[in-house]
Amino acid sequence: MGLGGASLVALLLFSAFQYAIPLTIYPLTQQYITSSAAGIVNAMTPIMVVIVSHLWPQGEKMTLLRSIGVVFGFLGIVLLALPSLQGQGESDPVALLATMGAPLCYAISMNLIRWLDAMDRVLLTTWSLSIATVMLAPFAFAVEGIPVIEQRATWYALFVIGFVLTSAAFILLFWLIPRVGGTTASTITFIAPVSSVLLGVLILQEQLLPIHMMGMGVIFLGMIFVDGRLLKFLGR
Repeated sequence: MGLGGASLVALLLFSAFQYAIPLTIYPLTQQYITSSAAGIVNAMTPIMVVIVSHLWPQGEKMTLLRSIGVVFGFLGIVLLALPSLQGQGESDPVALLATMGAPLCYAISMNLIRWLDAMDRVLLTTWSLSIATVMLAPFAFAVEGIPVIEQRATWYALFVIGFVLTSAAFILLFWLIPRVGGTTASTITFIAPVSSVLLGVLILQEQLLPIHMMGMGVIFLGMIFVDGRLLKFLGR
């Protein structure tokens, strides 16, 4: 597929907001917050998509149910951050707030992808990941230097993170967006809080407070309102 000037700009912006910026934010902020907190913040993606899509030209407009979902989503984040603000949690509140930049970036990219509908999803993922790599490589080498890999397990981890959890996952996500819409497709991030909380507690021995579970529950409730299908089914 040939890319015109506008499509090329859209691809560059998409690469930055989908990969380069958020995949820099998470490694940096997760040095100061728990994996559980990062997973719960990631679940804010559908809420951010609702807000950005409403403001986006020809985007999905906010309905009453989605507005309620946005309110619940932010309330959940407040509950999540409350222990840190009170000095009880393991996450730095400033880093927690900075992590919110990643869902915002994903929300922008979910709308940018509308301008790339004609592009094959495998090609889109290949090109955008490659462009993001070129964007980040100079900064990575300048800050961290040339990477030295001495353990075989590191290669295994790179393969799982790079191919399974990034390339394959986003190919599937981009295939889904034209069929169900960006807002609904983004609700799959509800899996992240469950897995990150469980793995954080079981493997990393992170502290899990009742208010964290409450915050996660409120975010889930917000996502139910954002998606709307369960409420419509119950209404019928």
